This record gives sequence, C-alpha cells and structure tokens, in this order.
Amino acid sequence: MKQTRFRFKQFEVNHFRSAMKVGVDGVLIGAWCDVAEAGSILDVGTGCGLIALMAAQRNSRARVDAIDIDMESVEEARGNFMESPWKERLRVMNISLHELCSDVGKGIVPPHGYDLIVSNPPFFNSGGNPEESRRMAARHQGELSPLALLELAPELLSERGRLSMIFPSEQLDEVNTFAKSCGWRLCRLAHVKGHPSAPEKRVMAEYVREQHPESAVTMAEETIILEERPGEPTPRYRQLCRDFYLKF
Repeated sequence: MKQTRFRFKQFEVNHFRSAMKVGVDGVLIGAWCDVAEAGSILDVGTGCGLIALMAAQRNSRARVDAIDIDMESVEEARGNFMESPWKERLRVMNISLHELCSDVGKGIVPPHGYDLIVSNPPFFNSGGNPEESRRMAARHQGELSPLALLELAPELLSERGRLSMIFPSEQLDEVNTFAKSCGWRLCRLAHVKGHPSAPEKRVMAEYVREQHPESAVTMAEETIILEERPGEPTPRYRQLCRDFYLKF
C-alpha cells in the first residue's frame, strides 16, 4: 500500500491507514464551521484527524476531542496529533457517538458539554451493510448519520453549543425537517458547487438549539463555488481555505 502524506500550511497528515482519506468535503467543513467562541470541540468520525487539526489551528484556546469507531483511523489520527503544533490540546478516542453519550457526567465529556460538534458524516446509503472495504463501511449511514447527529448531539452540547456538518444536497429537506422536530434551528447554510454550471452536490449546515440566544437571528446562507474553471479556484474558495492549502 502506498503511504501518502498530505501537507497543509501548518501541519501534515498521514492518511493511508484511515478508512476515510483527506478530501475536499473534510477540508470545507473544517474551514467553514464556526469555531470562534468554542472552548471545547468534538470531531465525530475523525478518520485521520483532519477536521480536529483544522479546528485546533483555527482556535488557539479550544480543547479538541475526536472520536472514531475504526481503530486504525484512531491510531493514525493520534500519530498526526502528536506531530502537530497543538498536540497538548488534541485527544482521540476509539469510541462511538452512542458510547460517548453514555459517558456524560463520567469524565470524558467536558462538564459543561462541547461548544461545537462538527462532522463529515457518512453518506453512503445502500440499505445494506457494505462489506467490500473499510472505506465503504466508514461511509455507510448506520450508527452515524446526519439524523443520528441531530438526535444525539443535545446530550453532548453546551447550552450555547452548535452542530456543524456537511452532507449531500438531496438530504437537506429531510435533515431540516428532522432537525426542526428535535428542537434545532438552522443558523448557517452553504450550498457547494464544483463550478458555476455544475449541479449542487453538497451542503454545509450549522444548527443551534431553539433556546440558543442567537436562535432569533436571521439565517446566513451562501453558495460556495469551488472553481471558475478547472484548476482556477474562486475567490471565495481561496478565502475559505487559504490558511490550509499550500496552493492557496
């Protein structure tokens, strides 16, 4: 197996063992999620640890936890964390989201909860249990999905906490309907397109609880186009990811 190492401006990651590799989706949500006021952050389904590392870079005071059910991913993320400038603020655990919820009040979860939960959740949805590869398994919507995150996150979030995730555009109506039924309010939304004439394939959505002080604020919505033409990033894409991609 070819060992690949992905270099960003302030850190590097190995991602040849992880079930989920470095990809555009992970970089986008890691750069877009609102980390500004967070003292504690949780990356769910961390893979090689990319989003957690980006959060640690963007917020110099936050403690960042990361979880994954795949042990090889956890081991690789731990190695990436130890080689980063923020190793003292990063922690990775081989635990599921359900298991973490059951630990509330027992020492792992911060006493006040997490101020931000962020995830690039699986979106392979076949109706069965894929067995072809660990990557297929990591992308399968079973225990971890946008709906599972919406259902379980309130047990882990602080009073002012946010939930941020990226998922396929065709799921937006379903996810928003479920979110509303669970007492969430959509506060930020970004539609993602590869180029101006391309169909929209991804959305990034950030939710707060209805009782959140900002719940009455008008939702911020935008469309992020990645390239004007092949190999030519748009100004918005450059602005979003300029602190990470070497080519930006």
